[in-house]
Amino acid sequence: MKDIILRPSCYDCKFKGRERHSDITLADFWGITKIAPDMFDDKGTSLILISSSKGQKIFNSIQKKCRVKLIKKDIFSEGYNTALLQSAAIPKERNIFFSNSRAKKF
Repeated sequence: MKDIILRPSCYDCKFKGRERHSDITLADFWGITKIAPDMFDDKGTSLILISSSKGQKIFNSIQKKCRVKLIKKDIFSEGYNTALLQSAAIPKERNIFFSNSRAKKF
């Protein structure tokens, strides 16, 4: 949860932002207990962003098999799910971790 072992591209991701590059975006729904507490089940809740008519068509075809709740469009202003908007910062411990992982046995 400290972003130490992310792929290098995660620190400079070209796909972050409000404008999505896909028809559908799936993500962990951080802050579900505050935004839609009735959807919290302690097993994980997914956030689905639909960005095109093709994505909407696909979602419509599976929607009846899912437990769905529509939420306000701009969930980012709540301070949750910000990973959809910005790349992770490179933690100062990253280099130490990888140096140790090569030098020490597991």
